[in-house]
Amino acid sequence: MHAGRGAPERAETDRELAAFLNIEQTLRVDRVASSTRLTTITVVVFLILSLMLSVILAVFGRRELMQLSKV
Repeated sequence: MHAGRGAPERAETDRELAAFLNIEQTLRVDRVASSTRLTTITVVVFLILSLMLSVILAVFGRRELMQLSKV
């Protein structure tokens, strides 16, 4: 057996692993950013819909109370 014969193959494997890990890290960062953006949009939409429903109920409730006070 010759010593060091597998060193070039090992170095190539290490380079491929490092490249793969870099790509996976980049994809992970992209997924986290996308997830954060989607969560923010979801919360904002929920809050807007809740506010709109509250306003609608308040307007109708006030209208009903005004009609009752006329009776």
